[in-house]
Amino acid sequence: MSEVIGADVFAQRVGKGGGTVNANQHLLDPILHAQNAEGAPLYRVFILSAVGKAYKGDTKSTDDLYGIADSILNHGYDHELEAQVLERYGNAFVDLGSTAVARHQQDFRKSLRYFRDHPARVRRTHGRDVVASLGEEFSTIFAADLHGLPRAATGVRFGWNDFSPLSTRRSILEQDGTLPRNRTVLIPGWLGYNALGNIRTLSRGGSDTAALKYAETLGLDCDIYSDTDGICSADPKLVDGVYNIAALTYEEVFEGAYGGNGNLVGLEYIADSNVTVRLKNAARPLHPGTRVEPTRQPAEGEHAISVSGRKDLVQINIRDTGMVNRSGYAQRRLRMLARLGISFRHLPSSEDSFSFTLDQSTDPDKLSRFAEAATRRLISRNGSVGEPTPRGVVYVVGEGLRDEMNQTDVSAEVMAIARALRIPAELVANAGAPSVAILMAPENVDTMIERIHADVVRGQAEAAYL
Repeated sequence: MSEVIGADVFAQRVGKGGGTVNANQHLLDPILHAQNAEGAPLYRVFILSAVGKAYKGDTKSTDDLYGIADSILNHGYDHELEAQVLERYGNAFVDLGSTAVARHQQDFRKSLRYFRDHPARVRRTHGRDVVASLGEEFSTIFAADLHGLPRAATGVRFGWNDFSPLSTRRSILEQDGTLPRNRTVLIPGWLGYNALGNIRTLSRGGSDTAALKYAETLGLDCDIYSDTDGICSADPKLVDGVYNIAALTYEEVFEGAYGGNGNLVGLEYIADSNVTVRLKNAARPLHPGTRVEPTRQPAEGEHAISVSGRKDLVQINIRDTGMVNRSGYAQRRLRMLARLGISFRHLPSSEDSFSFTLDQSTDPDKLSRFAEAATRRLISRNGSVGEPTPRGVVYVVGEGLRDEMNQTDVSAEVMAIARALRIPAELVANAGAPSVAILMAPENVDTMIERIHADVVRGQAEAAYL
């Protein structure tokens, strides 16, 4: 299989293996040793996550490592979590043989117990992240031994406060000149180093970010492997008859991810680049998966090709007669949110009211402070700032929805479905975006997704795939 995975590809690529893939190393071997049409390694570098769930009900190594760090901060040490992590890595890399596995497990244990014996290092800023990053580091150590491949440190760099695209680009280019050319090089994802050489970690999806930054810097395309065939027209666990989508733009992925379909957080760093990403299944590497690219031309008659939803939002409504005549009324309230460090998701409005949705996990104390400040600034006697109300959202996505008439038609279809099901729903203005968003009670999200997929998306998704 290794001879044909990249048989139609002349350039090299950047690859990335997710946590579930790393838990099943036999899937990675033919991928890591694949050659392109010119006989060179298909992957210039391959980014590895920490070992993830090997079976339903399993936990992620990163979560367990954070648990170990927290136990150290609480003046203890969770030996059970340590044993769980080491066993998971031993099972994932069992083909190494018991002697090599035991040697690497011992090194892993020594690294963890170093922090147990030096708790002050865990209490430092980003100390928990340093412990958690051992998952990615030891993924590359185990994998390099198992697959007979070289490994290198990450080229991701941070400034004083945040991820630094410029420093990362410079670092990757410098590193590229020193890496061997005749074999795929394994690199840990999710982490980077600041100017002092201290480890920092990227946010959720950070291994994707690392892979995409390597691809952008080296001028290569990128393959991201998981345990699915890419992005489907809806959640296959919820909806029957879903289709794998052949191609999406970055923005379509963003919009779908807002609704819970797919997750490529790292794409936010390269939205203006020309990198093409393929989302592929490690168990079926010959399947084309889903191609994510900067732009694409929708098929004729294609409006909506995907529907997804989430139920973890709250909505706050501000009603204030006369706000429409007060220039900057909404902007000033949004600045109040920003000063409190609160991010909003949606902003539906009418003449005398506007509301916004937030993640359910938003700090209640910050919401209370906002409500108090906004209440003091009401301009009418009957004005009010409502309590946070649980909300869900459904996103219908498709590049064809950028067209105003298409978006109007699909919005009308979706709202007609809500009326037929007697579901109160609120359409959110999304002019110029490749999506339509509808707010509703969380308990109605699944029902709406099923009906929208059946009545609006299914035929278009099939046409787009074929």
